Amino acid sequence: MTDLTGLAASLARAVADHPRGKVPINVLLAAAHQSDSSLAAAPDARERVLLAIREIETDGLVRLPVGGAGWDTTVRPPLPTFVTRPPGARPARAPAPAVVWHADLGWAATPFASGTFSEDEAALLRTINDALFAGGLKGTVPLAERSVELTGNAKLLDQLSRNRRLFGPGKLSLAILGATKTPPPFVWARVGDGPVILVVENAATFHTLRTLAPAGSPLGFVAFGAAYAFPPAVEYVTELGASDIRYFGDLDEDGLEIARRAAETAAGLDLPAVRPAVGLYARLLAHGRPTTVPEVDAARATLLVEWLPSTLRAQAYQRLVDGERLEQEAVGVNTLADDPTWAEWSSIGPRAGEQIGRVDPAAHRPLDERPEAPFDLDGAIDDTWIAAARTRNWVKGDPLLDWLRAYGRDKGFVPDDERPDYDPRTDFTHFVMGKGQAFEAGIVRVMAERATVVTVARERGDAYSPEKAAETVEAMRAGVPIIAQGVLRNPLTRTYGVADLLMRSDLIADWFPELLSPDEAHTRAPALGQAHFHYRAVDIKFHGFDLTTDGHVGTSADQLAYAVQVWLYNDALGLAQGYTPSSSYLLGRTWKAGDERGEGALERLGRVDQDRWLPHRDSTIEDVARAAVAWIRRLRAEGAAWDVLPRPSIPELYPHARNLMDSPWHAAKREIAAELGELTLLPAMNPDRRAAAHAAGIDQWADEGLTAAGLGVASPAFGARLDGVLAANRADTPIVLPERITNADPVWRELPDPEFWVDFETVSNLNDDFTALPKVGGYPQIVMIGCGHYDSSGKWVFSQWTVDALTADEERRIIEAWVEHMDANGLDQARICHWSAAEPVNLENAYNSARARHDDAEWPTGLPWFDMLQAVVRAEPVTVTGAFGFGLKAIAKAMNAAGLIETTWGDGPTDGLGAMVGTWSAAAEARAAGTPLSEHPLMIEIGEYNEVDCRAMAEVVTWLRENR
Repeated sequence: MTDLTGLAASLARAVADHPRGKVPINVLLAAAHQSDSSLAAAPDARERVLLAIREIETDGLVRLPVGGAGWDTTVRPPLPTFVTRPPGARPARAPAPAVVWHADLGWAATPFASGTFSEDEAALLRTINDALFAGGLKGTVPLAERSVELTGNAKLLDQLSRNRRLFGPGKLSLAILGATKTPPPFVWARVGDGPVILVVENAATFHTLRTLAPAGSPLGFVAFGAAYAFPPAVEYVTELGASDIRYFGDLDEDGLEIARRAAETAAGLDLPAVRPAVGLYARLLAHGRPTTVPEVDAARATLLVEWLPSTLRAQAYQRLVDGERLEQEAVGVNTLADDPTWAEWSSIGPRAGEQIGRVDPAAHRPLDERPEAPFDLDGAIDDTWIAAARTRNWVKGDPLLDWLRAYGRDKGFVPDDERPDYDPRTDFTHFVMGKGQAFEAGIVRVMAERATVVTVARERGDAYSPEKAAETVEAMRAGVPIIAQGVLRNPLTRTYGVADLLMRSDLIADWFPELLSPDEAHTRAPALGQAHFHYRAVDIKFHGFDLTTDGHVGTSADQLAYAVQVWLYNDALGLAQGYTPSSSYLLGRTWKAGDERGEGALERLGRVDQDRWLPHRDSTIEDVARAAVAWIRRLRAEGAAWDVLPRPSIPELYPHARNLMDSPWHAAKREIAAELGELTLLPAMNPDRRAAAHAAGIDQWADEGLTAAGLGVASPAFGARLDGVLAANRADTPIVLPERITNADPVWRELPDPEFWVDFETVSNLNDDFTALPKVGGYPQIVMIGCGHYDSSGKWVFSQWTVDALTADEERRIIEAWVEHMDANGLDQARICHWSAAEPVNLENAYNSARARHDDAEWPTGLPWFDMLQAVVRAEPVTVTGAFGFGLKAIAKAMNAAGLIETTWGDGPTDGLGAMVGTWSAAAEARAAGTPLSEHPLMIEIGEYNEVDCRAMAEVVTWLRENR
């Protein structure tokens, strides 16, 4: 065994001290940074850590993962996600000479003897020890002078003073060294009487902001930080009496590192927090001209942007990792001279220690002369008035649901919740609606902790109340920062509704500065009598939004339906305040934009522009909103005379069979679709393609001449699936196509021993109690594992493991039992088959996510998964008479109906979503009763379905092997 370097020795000790043989990389990284604090700012940190890991691997102290699954390849160079300690391995210890330690350094004896300290650290300690025995260090001198005396390097002691192995309570201190820190000079200028000191990185920006600072602003001082001189000079702020420290620097690695260090120093000195000048950074992102610099690795960039507000982090992060630098001088005289709002609270950022958005009490006084409202708020709402929320089904392309809601019962159709087999405990739509209401209440609660919130509508009937509409306008005239449940009505379009939030524009600019320019934020609303703000509509949705790179809400059917609703609110709001904002917003549970993923509700709002063009609809969002309103009005006037069978009276009554979020009319709609031979039953079909087919005289999937090419399906894969489904369902007798399966052949035909047929039941994080708001809460986990195989005699053998409670320990227990079961039955030679799309999550991803949640568990990696759906059934495609899709239930039920397999499903949960909601319902009842979840009758029923999933999958594949 060789002598290890200092960093490698620290890693070896961390491995030896870890309680488990499998040591996560986070343990090694923590040990590395504790050993060498310079790694935090070092561009080659990952290379150095990897070299140290390779060093202890060469010495036989660890084993590294084999294969790509055990390595993090998202950043170069790759690092292992864990290392394994071989039995009996121990870290090398460098021999240490015996030292007699002075009483002030007695704490160093043990770590010195064990080789904990680096060579430089050990040498320094011995030098200090010798000096203390020789009579001490004379006087109290600047730290740089003491550093030269002890080390010959004026900066070394200052660098080492941040080393926790040397300095800290009970260790080295400036008092023992007889030294004081001397911060560099701090240049500042008084610009007003406000509480804020604004520190900038560079000299030109200092002179610009000092010159342009307007009178009466929150600024008291503008200071020149002089780059890295600022962090040690933060303590001078106490001499100026400023209570609020803001910083503005270049948007690059150094600029953000300066800010991060200054914030740490201020926190250590118990000074006011060093916070970003939000509006100035927002302007820099908007107006800066990027220059090319070395790219910053992802981990480092994530650390740096954490100091910025969440609304700016994503943009700043992208600049760093793309190797782009924005110099703060871009926000100079030409940008700020005509924009004094840069120095107001809405641009500087929220006040320190105060609730954001609190309005001056004077703003709550009644106005002496009320401005004229642009319309009369009095008058009853009748059937010609349309609620904004009623536009949803039209936008989603399924207006039949509106007709069923209004006339379905009268026409003989039965809603889902009135059918004999209905179980409210497995109703996903009902569950999500309840969570949506709780989420909305939670968001309002969080906002009320930050700003004044006034709630207007509190009961269902308040939406129709002219008094509540008037109360909403009164709240806006009083300047209330946030109005919850504001009642809006638009007599020009005869639409109305209750907006979740009406927020002041200056408050939106405070919290989400990337959404509004200062000019927009301070645009006045003439009808309110307020000089410097207006209101914007924000609707709250229990939904994760897909955003475009510029912040717009995506145009999927679900999201566009939400966008149309808030567009109508904003349109009505424009009449109420005499100014129609250019945008309204959607506030979701979380968001994603490209590769970025959000972690909470108040990081970003989705933007909905009033004049947005929708290319895929060849219209504006206003056109879509107006058409949706016109549909509901027409339905109310004429719908009672319409019928859907035997043929729909009007084209709008054809069902959108692929819209599955259609409660409580899912079963009725399915029956109608079957009776009509509905085209949207087919893969790749949607209402637009159906309309084109209808125009060509094709109304049913059985019509001659119907092909994928004729419907405009350009994708070869989708076209093959659609034509395959048509061929199987047009056959005179039940058939399975094709005659011979060639995809993944011969792999899928091989019969490994054993072959496991596996199905997970999982729960997502949707069952959030919202105590973590604005962060996403809830706990995703695997709750049931079914695993079947055929033994050597051909007998079906099935095992199942179910959690007794929704806890991490129970998830771990059932996964370990499952892995042990497969180990005992020959896992090393096995194949694990699954049919991923039959479940709400992919099984392999669910297993890998569980491994991440239990990173200390020594579960196998690289399990031999085989996805029958993706590798064979969709890829071929395999189609069966009676099946219009490729899910396990569609294929297996059709093959059972044709007499090809024996197993099928009875009554009970119909899909993974029903099983998930059923699990939550059963868990609540079991917890209240003090009984194990696995013994709950509903969970037992879900378990029966879980076994049918496994066995049906095995029977389908067995038949295909023998016959196709």
